[in-house]
Amino acid sequence: MIVRLAKIFHHVLTDHDCPFSTIPEEIFFLQTYLEIEKVRFGDRLQVNFDIQESVTHLSAPTLILQPLVENSTGLGLGPKFENQPGAGSRARIFNSHSTAA
Repeated sequence: MIVRLAKIFHHVLTDHDCPFSTIPEEIFFLQTYLEIEKVRFGDRLQVNFDIQESVTHLSAPTLILQPLVENSTGLGLGPKFENQPGAGSRARIFNSHSTAA
C-alpha cells in the first residue's frame, strides 16, 4: 500500500507542471489509484480497461481522468449501494472521430 501511495505522490509531484499526458500515462496512473481503491472496496470493485488502440497516441490534460474515476467509484460503490448487487459504474475510452472500415 505504501509503495502504491508513493507512486501516486511521485506522479503528482513530477507531472504537476505538465499540462498534458498521453492516454497510456493517464491509464497507468489510474491503475495505481485503482489498486488502492481495490483495498478499500474489495471484490465490489471490478476494473476492466476497454481502450481503443486509436486513442493510445492521443494526449489529455494531466490528471483529468482520476477525479472522474474517484467520483464514480465513490458514488457507485459507496455506502448507499453496499447491499445492492451489480451497482457500479462503467467508462470507456474511445475515439469518436476514427473511421471504421
